[in-house]
Amino acid sequence: MDKVAGRDQLERLIRTIAEGIIIINRSGIYTFANTSAEKILGLKRSEIIGRSYKVQIWRYITVDGKPFPDDRLPFNRVMRTGRSVHNQEMLVIRPDETKITLSISAVPLRDEAGTIVGVAESFTDITDRKIAEKLLGESEERYRRLVEVSPDLIAVYSEWRFLYVNPAGATMLGASNQNELIGKPILSFVDSAYRKATKDSFLRAQQGKTVGPIEEKFVRLDDKMIDVEVTAVPVIYQGRSSVQVVACDISRRKRYEKKLRESKELSDALNRINSAINSTLNFDVIMQRVVTESAKALRSETAGIALREQDYWVTRYVYGLPQNIVGKKISEDRAVITAIAAKTKEPVAVDDALTDKRVNVEVMEKHGIRSFMVMPLMARGEVIGALSFNYYAHKITFGEAQVDFARKLAASISLALENARLYSSERNIADTLQEALLTVPRLVPGVQFGYFYHSATVTARVGGDFYDLFELEHHKVGITIGDVSGKGLEAATLASLIKNTIKAYAYENSSPAAIISKTNNLAIMESFPPSFVTVFFGILDTVSGLLTYCSAGHPPAILKRETSVTTSIPSRSPIIGAFKDLEYEDNEVVLKPGDILVLYTDGVIEARHHGEFFGETRLIEFLRTLSPMSVNDIPENIFREVLEYASGILTDDVAIIAIKPEDSATVKD
Repeated sequence: MDKVAGRDQLERLIRTIAEGIIIINRSGIYTFANTSAEKILGLKRSEIIGRSYKVQIWRYITVDGKPFPDDRLPFNRVMRTGRSVHNQEMLVIRPDETKITLSISAVPLRDEAGTIVGVAESFTDITDRKIAEKLLGESEERYRRLVEVSPDLIAVYSEWRFLYVNPAGATMLGASNQNELIGKPILSFVDSAYRKATKDSFLRAQQGKTVGPIEEKFVRLDDKMIDVEVTAVPVIYQGRSSVQVVACDISRRKRYEKKLRESKELSDALNRINSAINSTLNFDVIMQRVVTESAKALRSETAGIALREQDYWVTRYVYGLPQNIVGKKISEDRAVITAIAAKTKEPVAVDDALTDKRVNVEVMEKHGIRSFMVMPLMARGEVIGALSFNYYAHKITFGEAQVDFARKLAASISLALENARLYSSERNIADTLQEALLTVPRLVPGVQFGYFYHSATVTARVGGDFYDLFELEHHKVGITIGDVSGKGLEAATLASLIKNTIKAYAYENSSPAAIISKTNNLAIMESFPPSFVTVFFGILDTVSGLLTYCSAGHPPAILKRETSVTTSIPSRSPIIGAFKDLEYEDNEVVLKPGDILVLYTDGVIEARHHGEFFGETRLIEFLRTLSPMSVNDIPENIFREVLEYASGILTDDVAIIAIKPEDSATVKD
């Protein structure tokens, strides 16, 4: 067992090492190739194993491009002499016609009697090393001419000490001239946090590998730190093996990336704030969310919103400040910076509150404020208040990103407040449209059904959930349920478009998948801004019980058999509204008398209890154990179970339909 285990471990090692390994039997047939051999030679093992050594899959050539002599090939040399071959450099043309240089070693494989039964060859791709040797090994003088005009640091080291540094490298490292660096340890210029990783990388270069580019930090002679991007390659310099290091100063790029990162963070924060303030139409809630979320985004210790009331600024909403200051009045003449922001309708930043002549320094010292920024709040073009951000621990230099964030936030708040004003007028229109989305016939021949809709909140009532049941020709019934992303009039309008388009195309006697495909293309042309829609549409033959359906990204429908077996049915088609000309798929299932089909929107399975979803599995189990009842009562019973699970708090609309073939319908086999 130990020998077998040892052999298995050896085989695994051979398969994973970086060198290519191939084994050739005495007849010249390849019997083994590891993963690295595949990568280096550009072949799959199946293209190597079993082929003859004489039929060259790859071609060995001489320096002048002629075929390499057979008697000098490693396999033939070993078989002829019985001795190993070490580090034979050979030019190879791979099947894809790329040319590489290999360093090949070959050893004989013998049986217990000492007879050669094959040859094992190992090889390494040294193309990069040969190129570097060719470029740098011809002459030191030529090397210097190439690198001394480079704007990047180019250096050569051996035994961890500089042998050569170009002029740009001396400047980059803070030296007065190149000679000042010769003999100094290269790792002494690498920041301690990066030193171990850099040493490991350079060791690979010393072993013949090209390393990089890698990012690290260099410490100059004057202790200033710079960001660099480093590449290391093995070279021959002054007749000995060395490593060439090329380092590009990327400090400016890193500063730019930091600014971009900060801008992105503020942009993401603005998106979150927009989502928060646009999720309600309550003025007080909007203001409190603004002061809290924007303070976190700008990392200010405290923040507050003061509303303009006659000749005073009155604090109404705070973050990080005691509640007893709410209601405090400040006159116009004392709130100088706030007045400037209100007059210019632009954010005003004070980097140093202890030296800025516009502010009352004594007040700033009393409260310990080092920096602050004030932005005006607008509604219908008029300044109604001001949002202030305060910093105490350190002085802040407000950059363009922070001021731009404040400017965009002010615009978002203005829009949110305007939306609140417009909501009531929009509501009447949307309510009428929403009612149309949730209206179904009282009776549909061939099926019994029940339906239920619940709005998560008063504002969410104007949403995008919809459903429909309608009679088609030839004893067929159309069944639709869907959910448009978003809320409000736009979502309800798109939901109406989707619902009516599906119904219109259904009368053309097309398959559900074809109908959904047409509806998708129309939705993309008609909806702006783009919105996503999940929808289930099926056509039920009330005579045969065959349901042909297409579920476009919608939560899986659930089928409760009369036998109480309850499962979800497949759904594999993409959502509507993402891309034009998507492929949609029809599925089929047979509904027998007594079976019940349950359709729902994601508000059912995404109801939460302590962060955990209600989920599809829990819904299936509830339906499986549900006591016999009228199909008309099933949707409301599902809703009650979901509402109880979520402790009465739902964050999304809920729409549910249950359909059952009438007992008079028969199923044809």
